[in-house]
Parts: sequence; C-alpha cells; structure tokens
Amino acid sequence: MFPEVNVPDDHTLLVELRDALTQLRSLPAPLSGPQISNTNGGPTIWARCKDRCLLPPVNTITDSEFHELLFQQVSWTSRLERLRLIAKPVHSRDYRITFTHSDLNPENILVKDDHVVAIIDWEFAGWYPEYWEYTQLVMQNLHIRPQEEFWKRVGFFSGQYIEELKLERALWHSTGDMYIAPGVIPNDYLDQPM
Repeated sequence: MFPEVNVPDDHTLLVELRDALTQLRSLPAPLSGPQISNTNGGPTIWARCKDRCLLPPVNTITDSEFHELLFQQVSWTSRLERLRLIAKPVHSRDYRITFTHSDLNPENILVKDDHVVAIIDWEFAGWYPEYWEYTQLVMQNLHIRPQEEFWKRVGFFSGQYIEELKLERALWHSTGDMYIAPGVIPNDYLDQPM
C-alpha cells in the first residue's frame, strides 16, 4: 500500500522508487537487433486492446516506424488526420530508447514497511521511447487521483512529456477496446473540425 501523498520528498518509498526507475532507464539498450521490442527482442504488448495488441519489433524510431504501427491500430479511421496533427510535434523529436516496465500500477509495486520489496508483472516491459513509461503510467492510473499525486511526488517525470501524453490520450480514445465513439464525450477535441 502506498503511503499518503503528504510524505516528505526524502521518504524511503519515494527515494527507492526514484532509484529503481533511474536504474531501469539507465540499462543499456541492446547493441544489435530492433530498437523497440520486448525484453527478448520480440513483439511488444500494447495495453489498449482486450486481446492485447502485439506490435512487431521496430528497427528504428527515427523514421517513425514505431509511431506508424500505433496509427495502424486506430479503430476510428476518421480520426487519423486529426491524430496525425496531434502527433506531429511528438514524431518530430528524437528520443532515447530506455528500458520500460510499462505497467507501474499499485498492484505491481510490492511495498512493506514503506520499502519497495519488488516490482512485478513484467509482461509489458521492453525497450521503448523515453516518454513511454510516463504516458502508460498516467493512462493506466487515469481515474485514481491519489496515484497521480503520488507519482508527482516521486518526481521522476516532472511534466516533461505533455505533448506525448496528449497524443497517448488521443490514441486511447481512438484505438482498440479503449476507444470512445465520436460524440460520446462533449467537446471531444478529436471530434472538433480542424
């Protein structure tokens, strides 16, 4: 169980989580093989689909091959043009490829006496663009306000991936079993004329 949000910044759990994320993200990427892949160089699992979308390994991120795979999963194809506009600032940036857990929710972080005992459930883990851990963390804990506040206190991502989160949110509204049909959300920016 995570402690209350109002713990000091040097609280043991916050320090240990910062350290664990720093260590994970500093693991060197494989020197050969695909840049974006699971831990064994194979397909990655994308959590937006009930049957778990498998994305094949991608050799480079610089030519947006990875991002094109994400667009191929969009259920509401009428949104593609709008999604590409939202994606433009994200896809124009260079990103480090970092080792990523991709499923950091409370059930996967075992805590005892305010110490991280283990991080479990690594099926989504792999090598991803550096923003992926943050966008997946936010989207998977979307309706859990204390969690959002807790991760802000961990302070690892400090709001540096705002455009990436905007794109991820739009993709979640448009993809797989997580999609939201046009017109369901009042004033959905994806349904507004360009």
